[in-house]
Amino acid sequence: MFDFHCHILPNVDDGSQSLEETIEMINFLKENNFSGVIATPHANSLYFPKREILNEIKENILKHIDFNIIIGYEVRVDAIENYDPRIFVIEGTNFILLEFDFYKKPSDIIEPFIKVMKYGLKPIFAHPERYPYLTFNEIKKIKDFNVIIQINAKSLNGFYGIEVMRKAQKLYEICDLVGSDAHSIEDYRNLKNLSFYNNKDFSKLINNFRI
Repeated sequence: MFDFHCHILPNVDDGSQSLEETIEMINFLKENNFSGVIATPHANSLYFPKREILNEIKENILKHIDFNIIIGYEVRVDAIENYDPRIFVIEGTNFILLEFDFYKKPSDIIEPFIKVMKYGLKPIFAHPERYPYLTFNEIKKIKDFNVIIQINAKSLNGFYGIEVMRKAQKLYEICDLVGSDAHSIEDYRNLKNLSFYNNKDFSKLINNFRI
């Protein structure tokens, strides 16, 4: 299994704050039968860590612990207004993970997904259950545009509150991926149920959506 969508790279965003914490997070994943992780540091129009830097960080981690780390980004849609979205793809794929402002509903929520598709990319919608302005039916309509849906394991566990949990539990039936969105070792330790990943795994997605 892969943990898709997490902030495991140290000192690049609001995720892991040290190499030691990153190693703890990887050890948690290994102990729970995960074979790899998609590292998705934040990217927005004002700042994002360059891929060359992320690759150097990855190589340093691998000097201390053996694990399959794939580099990507969690891209706020304002970033693709200023940059070519292809620079944000998940390593070795044409998938791109997109997120929106949590409180301000865009005038056209489909437009960013269509934009990246025009570049030949496959958009993944990060944690749609967390947006209070989106209903289940609206998210389902977005999925109908061939957008891949990723929900957070923390949502399923009630981390963000009862309303988000209820929406996530309903979305679980139609989503393509589950990711932890872990920002710390405590986020991993607080996950009470890892069985959510069994049928919503990134390796299965790769097989279903051939590059």
